[in-house]
Amino acid sequence: MEIREAKPGEAGLVVNFYYHLFADQFNFRPLTEQYFLHAMEDYFNDPKGNILYVAEENGQICGSVCIAKTDEHAAQLRMFGVGPALQGQGAGNQLMTKAMDFCKEKEYQHVILWTIDICKAARHLYAKFGFQRTDEKPNDSWADYQMTEELWEYNS
Repeated sequence: MEIREAKPGEAGLVVNFYYHLFADQFNFRPLTEQYFLHAMEDYFNDPKGNILYVAEENGQICGSVCIAKTDEHAAQLRMFGVGPALQGQGAGNQLMTKAMDFCKEKEYQHVILWTIDICKAARHLYAKFGFQRTDEKPNDSWADYQMTEELWEYNS
């Protein structure tokens, strides 16, 4: 497995990977793909202030994380996920390390992310990297059951 910066043309592949990850694991509705496409748009808004990393194995994207600048000293972590074959093998930790190193390099002092309560392993990693849950709201639009969206924040 290799962790690297995404190449031109791979942002769409990341959205495809990410949608299928959530559809397969959590039965997300097809319309959530639109939400993920919108999230990826932010990656293109500031090429110098944003970055997209992918985990690749055997020529396939099997993990991702994106940092999108929100203002001079702040950013949002988006599109973080690792495929089932790599879960529990350190790929998520490596992606988070790359993302947070980029935030330090860019001097982002405040980083936010939104996640959902059913992403237990990801939530564990967020806490490990110094994020704290600060808000939550119900969500019943992505699947045929209710989940809780959570806002997590990191301050350096």
